[in-house]
Amino acid sequence: MGLGADHIVSLQQNDESIIKQLKEINKDSPIDIVVDYYGNIQ
Repeated sequence: MGLGADHIVSLQQNDESIIKQLKEINKDSPIDIVVDYYGNIQ
């Protein structure tokens, strides 16, 4: 799935998991922009 993102973080997790994942990503490659909401497509 090519969404044009280096990392995709699901927001369907608990807050602690989201924060942990963002911190890990930011440690390896600092986050410049947080952009997209990929809504439900039917």
